[in-house]
Amino acid sequence: MAFVQPASPRFLINELPEGLRVTIPARRDWFILLFMLCWLGGWTFGEVSALNQLVIGKAESGSLLLLFWLGGWTLGGLWAAYTVAWMLNGEEIVFAGRFPACLSVQKRVFGIRLRSQDFDIGQIRRLRVCSEVQNFSGFSFRSRNNWLGGTNNIAFDYGAQTRYFGAGMDDAEAQIVVDALHRVGLL
Repeated sequence: MAFVQPASPRFLINELPEGLRVTIPARRDWFILLFMLCWLGGWTFGEVSALNQLVIGKAESGSLLLLFWLGGWTLGGLWAAYTVAWMLNGEEIVFAGRFPACLSVQKRVFGIRLRSQDFDIGQIRRLRVCSEVQNFSGFSFRSRNNWLGGTNNIAFDYGAQTRYFGAGMDDAEAQIVVDALHRVGLL
């Protein structure tokens, strides 16, 4: 009988003398990635055309409206470019350190740190896999759902709030990370 081969995890766990480091690469959705790349092609055409209209002065009476539209269009393009960059080379780095005793969660794209949060391990309670469905709150950095459409599958209580990390992890992957963090005795 031939068994189905178990999937290997996408992440890397390193036990270091100073603590435990987990590197979680961004999950790639090839359909969304290709769609965004095509959309960015059209976006570039619209951006250049609108800028051309403003610089040459063809917009005349509609200049204010075009300028307003261009601001929203530019923000949309930046969001799409970030989404593509995240899917191509984004990663979340989780580090549970011994001295000082902290849990650090960083998001990086192409090695550039975009966001970093440090939590006092003494204040962390109930580190767990969070697979229950919650209301979508796409604009909150504390939300289980991240604004790229994925979910953060590891949760912990910190004071009177629940914090999340583990972008795009499957429940089984998240459980391996939670078990590793508990095993080293830091959380």
